[in-house]
Amino acid sequence: MSSEAARSSDRLKVIRLLPVLDFGGVESITAMLGRYIDRSRVELRVCTFSNPGDAAAQLERAGIPVDHLGTSPRVSNPQAPIALWKYLREQEPDVLHAAIGEAIFHGALVGKLAGVPCVIGEEVGIPARSPKAQFIFGVLYHMMDSVVAVAKATQDYLEQEENLSPDKIDLIYNCIDASYFEASARAPRDDGEKHLLAVGRLVEEKNHITLIRSMKTVVEAHPGVLLSIAGEGPLRATLEQEIAKLDLTEHVRLLGFREDVKDLLAAADVFVLPSQTEGLPLALVEAMAMRLPIISARVGGVPEIASAFGEEWLLEPFDEEGWAAAICALLSKSAAERLALGERARAIVEHEFTPAAYTARLEELWNRRLDDARRSIPNRLLGLRER
Repeated sequence: MSSEAARSSDRLKVIRLLPVLDFGGVESITAMLGRYIDRSRVELRVCTFSNPGDAAAQLERAGIPVDHLGTSPRVSNPQAPIALWKYLREQEPDVLHAAIGEAIFHGALVGKLAGVPCVIGEEVGIPARSPKAQFIFGVLYHMMDSVVAVAKATQDYLEQEENLSPDKIDLIYNCIDASYFEASARAPRDDGEKHLLAVGRLVEEKNHITLIRSMKTVVEAHPGVLLSIAGEGPLRATLEQEIAKLDLTEHVRLLGFREDVKDLLAAADVFVLPSQTEGLPLALVEAMAMRLPIISARVGGVPEIASAFGEEWLLEPFDEEGWAAAICALLSKSAAERLALGERARAIVEHEFTPAAYTARLEELWNRRLDDARRSIPNRLLGLRER
């Protein structure tokens, strides 16, 4: 983890800091960033406290160095900030970009002390924090040069609940892999079978239980319907019991963790997202890019992209009757009508969520905030490195 002496002085050195680097939305975004970032302008390294899993392997295959601090990212772990401080002193980055709570905590705590000119945090959703935690993070945010919000709903939370000044927040939507935009137009299919797809970890926040319960009514109206749920998690046994209790084993299947989500989307007729809470869910954007009609819970940043698709397809998370009615209404449409809705979904996301748009915004953010930090009085007093 030593500094690269041969580093070109005209390249921006950025360290992307994550608590773990295994699987999930942020990890996928980081892996994509490694493939699409312009390395003639940016020298990118990724650092994780623990669990350098599949996303780390993807980055390394793309030629992006991945560093592992070898300690728990928990905020109560005193070794975490010490290990990070030592690492940052060795690497001497221009920008530290920390995402997710634990990485934000430690990055804000030691970033400036380690001599990093520009420290940026990124909130990937809408945190559920106690008043005490809100106060602590409010203090930490003010020690950073910028906090990135991935949705307008996240930006509103930072302003209203964490009392962060609007001029310290940068709104940057995440991206999805370019391959999702390469899918060809769908052909009409009206063979009596209808395939619903949900993608997400089997945890309480994803609210699959409401979706499963609504399926009892849906199956009565559409006996050929099949709901597939791609994802793994601690609620698997609970969901299996509910499926069996409702006699839905022929109509609801749990697929477990899947790496072929794009293929699953290509085979589906409708995408459903019943989450209790979300920032701006990439699974929804991926489905829309694949020309799938969608039904989603009205939570977090979802309305920012899905309201244009149709307010009638945005529901309260726990309204089982509403979910059943919306699914039945969409399944009752002709194949041509569903295809038209899918094209509408594609048109909403096809420019805003591309890797090219995302990396351009990130580069602009890093350079702008670094320039601002160089001019700031606190940085000058601390005598932080000039680039």
